Amino acid sequence: MTPTNPPLTAKEVKSAASEALKNGGVVYNDPHAKDRMGQRKISTVDVENVLSGGFVGNDPELSDNGRNWRYKIRSNRFFVVIEVWPGGRVFIVTVIRTWGPYYD
Repeated sequence: MTPTNPPLTAKEVKSAASEALKNGGVVYNDPHAKDRMGQRKISTVDVENVLSGGFVGNDPELSDNGRNWRYKIRSNRFFVVIEVWPGGRVFIVTVIRTWGPYYD
């Protein structure tokens, strides 16, 4: 299955993340993202900091069901995998620590 929309540019992804942060449109995958945050000692503040100050890395990938594009926003300590949803929402798929004691 192919999504109906082409993937967003890095600039569009950053803009969507910024708008979602401003407007309360950040949605966490519960339980997966929340579980990973606990296991990896990553707070919601950490996630918000990555969304606001990170950079969009790699090419977008299709979700497992093939309906949505997934993007990685990176900082020097974490990356956050997101989907940009209609209505100004950003869905947090998972979070990964890139170094430190809880590194995957």
